[in-house]
Amino acid sequence: MLLRYLMLFTVFFLIVGSACESGDNKPEDLIKEPVYMDLLTEVFLIRSQVELRDFDEEQEDSLYNHIFEQYGINRQQFERSHTFYQRQGEYHLARTDSIRSILQNEREAILRSQQENHSR
Repeated sequence: MLLRYLMLFTVFFLIVGSACESGDNKPEDLIKEPVYMDLLTEVFLIRSQVELRDFDEEQEDSLYNHIFEQYGINRQQFERSHTFYQRQGEYHLARTDSIRSILQNEREAILRSQQENHSR
């Protein structure tokens, strides 16, 4: 189910990204790619939790703000960086595939651990 939400989220951002004005202007406050990848993973996880638990807008904003605070950035900086990275087309698809793979591996590890604990 998490993967389904991740895929829908990815498609949504690709559509939104392609609708944005073109240009490869690099924002002055661009988040470094490894940090952006970590943040994007967190955003995917938040998005799936919001969908699964039917959080209201205030709860959702609180989750995002907490993550952004942890990384020392704000929402606008993330959005500018996200737009920049999205415009890299195929490379951005590779990023989201990588995140999906990481999340899938984590999910499988959790399920294996739960099965091991139940079989004891």
